[in-house]
Amino acid sequence: MIKNAVRYAWLASVLWMAGLCTAQNPIRMEVFCREDSEISDQAADYAKRLGERRRGLDVVVHDVIKDQTQLARLWILARKSGREKPVVPAFYCCDRLFFGFENEQKTGPAIENLFTVDVYTRSTCSKCKAAKKFFKQLTMRWPAIRFRIYEITYDVNARQRYQELCQSRGRVPGLPTIHFSGQVIIGYQGDHITGVEVENMIRRVAVMETASPKEKPVPKPSNDATSAIRSPANLLRAAQLVAFS
Repeated sequence: MIKNAVRYAWLASVLWMAGLCTAQNPIRMEVFCREDSEISDQAADYAKRLGERRRGLDVVVHDVIKDQTQLARLWILARKSGREKPVVPAFYCCDRLFFGFENEQKTGPAIENLFTVDVYTRSTCSKCKAAKKFFKQLTMRWPAIRFRIYEITYDVNARQRYQELCQSRGRVPGLPTIHFSGQVIIGYQGDHITGVEVENMIRRVAVMETASPKEKPVPKPSNDATSAIRSPANLLRAAQLVAFS
């Protein structure tokens, strides 16, 4: 019995290290649509197919005509993103918002950018190699997250973006530079420091709140956004404005 227990524990630890026992965490994508819009239907169908082929991506579709709470939430998210009025379809994932939909070929890449981590590296950088090795492990726990690696030695455009990212944070450019959901991490101090920081950054935005009327009230926006979402009548009027053209 003791030998079997020890053997089982050893095997479990080996499997865990190999990534076979690693729990997989979901990423939520919300799609805001309206039932009387053909382009909304196409966007919802695309998002559902994306969820089927992208393991770990949890797709939730909201009809803003039927669900006034989600309509109010869309207005709040739009204001937060700096937009005066929302339009549908809209895609919300990893605390980032994308408006509109044309078709999978033209709009799909921009939507997938919502759950993409951009990593700027150099082939001769030892810290970059350590970071890329860790990210391979991270994809086992977060299969929906895409890691897009840029080699700045040969990619002039990537090198310029990397320098601008560092400068926008008032930092001296360093490698690797990791950009996700509006956040930038420069440098890599090992899996237990920067690796944990990157994973926590993903975890914070993986599944944002999707409040329903029975669960919790929608937080009130400031200024003139409040009057646009306060009453059911105004919500329905707002819904008529939310149409992507």
